[in-house]
Parts: sequence; C-alpha cells; structure tokens
Amino acid sequence: MTKIEWTHRPGTIGESWNPIRAHNLITRGSGHFCIHVSEGCRNCYAERVQPRFRNPIRYAKQDQHKVECFLDEYAIKKPLHWEKPRTIFVCSMTDLFGEWVETGWVDRIFRTMALCPQHTFILLTKRAERMRSYISDIERPWQQPNPPWTFLNVWCGVSVEDQATADARIPTLLQTPAAVRFVSYEPALGPVDFKPGEHLDWVICGGEFGPKARPMHPDWAQAVRDQCAETDTPFFFKGWGEWSPVPLGGFKGRTGCLWPDGEWIEGPIVLTMRKDVARVMVKVGKKRAGRLLDGSEYSQWPGDLA
Repeated sequence: MTKIEWTHRPGTIGESWNPIRAHNLITRGSGHFCIHVSEGCRNCYAERVQPRFRNPIRYAKQDQHKVECFLDEYAIKKPLHWEKPRTIFVCSMTDLFGEWVETGWVDRIFRTMALCPQHTFILLTKRAERMRSYISDIERPWQQPNPPWTFLNVWCGVSVEDQATADARIPTLLQTPAAVRFVSYEPALGPVDFKPGEHLDWVICGGEFGPKARPMHPDWAQAVRDQCAETDTPFFFKGWGEWSPVPLGGFKGRTGCLWPDGEWIEGPIVLTMRKDVARVMVKVGKKRAGRLLDGSEYSQWPGDLA
C-alpha cells in the first residue's frame, strides 16, 4: 500500500508501482533515478529518500553516470498477482517518460497494465510530449487489436506547479489519447488559471512537503476548487503540505510567511496588519496542516460527478 492520498479510491487499495530502478555503480545499492525539469522538482521527495536505498545521488543529469537504470523483472510482474482492485501510481519514484527510460521498458509496463483490467493505473509525468508521442504510436507491440485509448484502466496526467508549466504541458496532455486526462497541481508554487476550453477529467491540488517546503497561497487552492466546480470537474485537495493558513489574531508572534500586497515576507509577523491585506501561513507540518480547505475535505475522483 501507499500513503498517497489520491490513490485511496473507494473500493480499491491505494498502491505505488516502481518497475524502473537504478543500480548505484559505487555503493551497489538499488534505488531510483530521475532528472529535474522545472521548479516543482527542487524539493523532490523521491530524490530525498534515495540514501535509504544506498543510492545517495542527485536527480540531475550530472549524476546519471553514477547509476545504471534497468527494468526490475520482479517488480514488473507484481500487478499480475494482486487480485483485489488497486488504484496504482505508476513510477511514483521517477518519471515513466524520462529520456533515460528505454522504450522497450515502457512497452513491458503497458503490456502488464493491459493484462490487469481489475486495476486502475495512474501515469503522471512532466514530460508530456513523450507521453503523447508514445501513446499515439499505433505500432507499439503491447497493443491489443483495439487502440490504447480504449484501455479504461489507464489514466494519464501531467504535473504542473504554476501558470507557465500549466500552459506548456496541459495542451499536450489534451492531445494525448486517454480514457482519463488529469492534472496534478502539486506542489502549487504559483496561481494557475485553468482555461475554459481545457476539458479535464480530474484536478489534484496540494502544497509542498518536506524540510524545505515552500508555502501555498490559500487563494490558489480556492480558485482552482471554484474553477472545477464551475466545469463539473472532480477536485481532489491533497492538503496544504507543511504550511497551514492561520488568522492573524491567532498567530501569537510566531515566525511564518505572509503576503502583504502579494509579496512574501518570512519572519516575525506584525499582528496589527489588517486581514484584508495579508494572508498568513505558518509551518506546522503536513499532519497538522491537514486536508481541509475552507473547513471541507475534497476527495473526488473521475466519475464521481457523472
């Protein structure tokens, strides 16, 4: 099982599946590898835990020579032995469509997904172009007589953190043949306006977590929630991350962050500042920050609003 909230879909078991591994050529540990592509990657959880696998590397092109990536022959078969339906995050520790991932490995992963209709497989990438190109290629050997977009158990999504990454990745996602197309707006590092013509099947939103996590402005989450409500798009609020919004009167002089006139200030907060010109965030930890947005928990999945 996995603790990733948006895999905990009713009637299924939440799971992560990582058949793409990386063998550390120095320590002989077997971990994972990826390469940062945008600001949302800066505090990557998967990179941070690599020392646990005796694979103390950066997720950077400069460290690629320190590992040998491979397809784990044991892990690739795991879904075939899971009888109960699962909602599975594929390659949660890397990017399935990264340039270091051989096309033959992707073929093997898609073959496994095709053989497991009882499960739902969630693909999430920052490399939307390769995902579109791969899934649009009708010559792939893993395919059945029907085209791949009839595989109702494969959901395709892109990760975005601000308007620039949304504008770059979402249009490509919408050109990708898929049963479900979704966006993971996490970590939210800037506001995102989802355009009316972007017919998405699901939106996930969340703040950053980890020791160096950056705060998410409450307005960003509220705006995306409201946009989803207007278009009947299922909305999943994963949580605030490490930072929680607090009223100015309840801050008691602790160190935190706020937005006076849209600019971040980190340090002791002046409690006399009017509420209409500042939003205050305090770093309390992921568990305490929780998943409530304006007092409500949002846990919607594709199909919930049909």
